[in-house]
Amino acid sequence: MIPVKSEFVTTPPARCCWLSLSLSFPFLQRDRNPTMDQSTNAQPASGPAQFFASGTAQPNVLFTAYKKEALSLTRGYKLLSRKLKQFANVDILKEEISADKLSHCDVLVIANPQEEVSALEFAELKSFVDKGGSVLLLLGDGHAGKYSYMNPMLAPFGVQLNEDCVVRTVLHKYLHPKEVCVTNGITNREINRAAGKSVIGSLPPISTGSASSGGFNASFGSSSANGGTALFGRKAAAAAASPPAASDPTAISAATAASSSLCFVYPHGLTMNVQRPGVPILSSGFMAYPLNRPICSYYESPTIVHPAQLIAAMAQQSGAASQLTQHQIAGLPPRRGKMVIFGSALPFEDTWFGKEENEKLCTVLFDLLLHRVKLNAIDADNPDITDYHYLPDTASLADRLRVAVEEPEDLPRDFTSLFETTSFKFDTDMIPEVVAMYEHLHLKHEPLSLIHPEFQAPLPPCLPATFDPIHRELPPPALDLFDLDAEFSSERLRLSQLTNKCSADEDIEFFITEASDIMGVTKKLRSPRNKDPRALLDFVFRQLLQYKKDNPQGLEGGGGQGSANRAPRPLVSPANAGNPTVPGMVDGSANNVTRVLRISGRTDGSSDLTPFERNAPWLLTLHVDFARGSVMGQLNLQQGGPTFAAQQSVVQGACPPSADGSGRNLEWVVTLQNLVGEHVRFLFRGTVAPMRTDGSTTQQQLTGTVEWSGQSARFFYVTDELS
Repeated sequence: MIPVKSEFVTTPPARCCWLSLSLSFPFLQRDRNPTMDQSTNAQPASGPAQFFASGTAQPNVLFTAYKKEALSLTRGYKLLSRKLKQFANVDILKEEISADKLSHCDVLVIANPQEEVSALEFAELKSFVDKGGSVLLLLGDGHAGKYSYMNPMLAPFGVQLNEDCVVRTVLHKYLHPKEVCVTNGITNREINRAAGKSVIGSLPPISTGSASSGGFNASFGSSSANGGTALFGRKAAAAAASPPAASDPTAISAATAASSSLCFVYPHGLTMNVQRPGVPILSSGFMAYPLNRPICSYYESPTIVHPAQLIAAMAQQSGAASQLTQHQIAGLPPRRGKMVIFGSALPFEDTWFGKEENEKLCTVLFDLLLHRVKLNAIDADNPDITDYHYLPDTASLADRLRVAVEEPEDLPRDFTSLFETTSFKFDTDMIPEVVAMYEHLHLKHEPLSLIHPEFQAPLPPCLPATFDPIHRELPPPALDLFDLDAEFSSERLRLSQLTNKCSADEDIEFFITEASDIMGVTKKLRSPRNKDPRALLDFVFRQLLQYKKDNPQGLEGGGGQGSANRAPRPLVSPANAGNPTVPGMVDGSANNVTRVLRISGRTDGSSDLTPFERNAPWLLTLHVDFARGSVMGQLNLQQGGPTFAAQQSVVQGACPPSADGSGRNLEWVVTLQNLVGEHVRFLFRGTVAPMRTDGSTTQQQLTGTVEWSGQSARFFYVTDELS
């Protein structure tokens, strides 16, 4: 039972006046003494009501949700929201931080913001803390400088965030290295006391007068401020606050054995550098790297908020005098704003909320933010924190070699004298000295005996494999499982065998499907069209039609059973047999019916560049077979342009006969791919005639038109015919 002072006992009319002011200003509901509206025999409120002083009004906890926070009340913090709603009003802030939005807020929670928090918003947070509010800032992995922009704005709170992540050095409970189980990470004993742990060597809080006396020690030193206790109940706190008597060694031994520390999981979190006015309250422990570095800081505003000032301002604003006496107003305790910066937001996430004692840690932090716990002044002044040690990046240093600036000594003529071999030679020169040492030390010279090893430590426990096992690949199938005749036979033979196999009319679909598979047509269609006989025939006929369009004269001399016995088409008419201007008859004979024409598109202005003016220089080579009436060749664009890149393309065409017999007509097609991936088809139609002969090279002129993409142009090429 909490004793009630006589000056706090009020009459029912005064209690009604207090309730009228409480409805107007919620701050008075939180700071009110729990015994003000109770009789001397009444018990204080218990359970979740202990978060606030009055036992009737609940604090307001606000979660931000406008910075694309990684976690929110509806995503990841469902268990935390369920626990907070037992003793507080929980809401979401979807707009920017402002004084108006924070006017009815007790605790503001920012959970791992993915967007940058501006300096103006940090200024609003600083003003909110100076007015008595509390802020909980949760972060995450600090690699790549994700939160480095906050360092200038967190400097007034004594915090600097590091670009690192806490990793464990040994395998302990959890598989991922960044999921660290911290067993000794409490740097202030009042955190353990508030969590119900036994704290050895700590004294119960001593009352030093009014809390409004100012100074750092006035803010720290009591585990229960404002006349209340923490959420975990006063029994554990009272037991921890009462040290054993110095004359009772049995009690001291039992208390030492029962002492313990809060154990929590710290996944994917960073470390920070904390200095005054900030205080480190949690560290990474001795099983993680960085070793024993701060992971949670606590800041308390130096500005003391007095309820008397707030009541006077409220009365001045409303125009009505306060009905409370000066003695009652003086009994209201002052308070300071607080800010807690925690390096990870995942310990309170649904997956980790029930692991180890994360739930207790969450409760203690909210007790601290709601002015229910005060830190120990001695631990706040001298926290158990290790200096930050940096390891050199050996891989980066190896890539940045430096030449030594030391002047070398002159090398002797015999460089073998520089080698020191006496320290590393392997011989028996030292055996006589060793044997003599036995006699000098009066030791018995006997052969060495084998010392059997003793394994005192048990074998490590078996753990499940974190990677899938690698199975052996199956051997390839044996050759006797294949029909070698069917695999290595030609297409004609396989088609003949298929024709002999299919004789009835109902086998037509099977014949079309198998024949398409033999000729490779099935691979060019997607499923299920590659199994449809109609789709296969449609594809074949379309290919034949396209070939006829591209080669209108290509099928005149080929195909059919009599094509092999058909007489070749005459190259020139008998009237032009002696005309040296007809191609193929330059030397007066018709024996050489194949010509190689080379057309060079040069940039010196001596040649026509149509239609590849912007890809010059380029080279076109045509192999003209006048006997078969075919044209083959290659186009090489040596320079890229705004439409076509540098590329090579195959030329195909035919040489139809001319109408007047003065020359030979040539038609060829070349397809190029432009920069956007489309294929552009160029159709050339021209007439070639020789100009002069110089040794083995004959210069000819090739004139005609070219058509592509709805455009057309005329060209005049001077070709070199290679005999």
